[in-house]
Amino acid sequence: MQNIREHTIDSSLLSKVTALQAWRYRVMPIKQDNDGLYFFCDDESTAKSSQAQLEFLFGVSVHFTIVDAADLHFLLTKYYPQGANVSDKDGKLLREIANEDFLPKIIKEAQHLRSSDIHIEAYEHSCRVRFRIDGKLVERYQLERKEYPALINKIKIKANLDIAEKRLPQDGRILFKTPEEEFDIRVSTVPVMGGEKVVLRLLSKNVADIGIEQLGFDGNQFKYFKEAISATHGIVLISGPTGSGKTTTLYATLRLLNKETVNILTIEDPIEYTIDGINQVQVKDGIDLTYARALRSFLRQDPDIIMLGEIRDTETAQMAVRAALTGHLVFSTIHTNSAPGNNLTFSRYGNTSVSDFGNTSAVGGTAFSTYSLPPL
Repeated sequence: MQNIREHTIDSSLLSKVTALQAWRYRVMPIKQDNDGLYFFCDDESTAKSSQAQLEFLFGVSVHFTIVDAADLHFLLTKYYPQGANVSDKDGKLLREIANEDFLPKIIKEAQHLRSSDIHIEAYEHSCRVRFRIDGKLVERYQLERKEYPALINKIKIKANLDIAEKRLPQDGRILFKTPEEEFDIRVSTVPVMGGEKVVLRLLSKNVADIGIEQLGFDGNQFKYFKEAISATHGIVLISGPTGSGKTTTLYATLRLLNKETVNILTIEDPIEYTIDGINQVQVKDGIDLTYARALRSFLRQDPDIIMLGEIRDTETAQMAVRAALTGHLVFSTIHTNSAPGNNLTFSRYGNTSVSDFGNTSAVGGTAFSTYSLPPL
């Protein structure tokens, strides 16, 4: 049998498994094939307890080969030397020094794991970093309490936020570039008991290139949806909980309708993806540039299609209906869990007659309703 210490690890596997993951779970990747990902591990009970977590992280079946602890430590030190000094203080979570490389490291890792959000949180005696993966938050790192302020300040500086303001919520953006792609990160800070909580929303520009054919509609739904968005007037409402694909559906639809002969205006908070040929407006509550006020101005801009990032209040709902009644096609989102819920929510905004002629359908976690309103 080949000496374990002489085993050569492929570079593609080393890039797939981070140093923190390898040292935390005490595993070394061996190979990957159609049956899953294979690891060296030095303890059978540890392998059993970590198998589900590793399968969740990598999205494939995980298999283990038990080896001597000294041999595994040799390989870990050889291939992941930067993780050798990480202490496993509580036996469960490793602590990572929040150095200059830590922020880009967790962003790259979150992107690799297809995470939608990074949560950085402070408590009285500890801090943690969690990733939202497939709708669930997974704890990835713990930080020393003394390291947390420096990390938050680095994020604020990159997002052009006021590092001295710690009492009020702030919002900003970071343009993050890698050799493969560049993408926007939406930054939100909010004061909490332990300091400030920061959430980074990763907005890959590749999402803006997704076509509606890739959204998961079945045959009838796709036909019905294309008929709805081909209308010259009316309202199409996309609904669903956070992370269900409302924004992706809206942008895929706008890309399809974006033509030289069509004037498309959007009002968003924030503008998550930019699309050439579409006039996009950012909500600015500080100067009273609200959804309703922008929409009122849009009606004097000769629009064919109007997109509202979200209908939040009665005035915006009334303006949206008015736009549809005057011969415009309006797209928007509402936070409800189903397409029928759109009707109920929209009725609360003072337009009960709308639900009388609404048609509803759903795909995946996202639902949509269409309202064909006769123009005035």
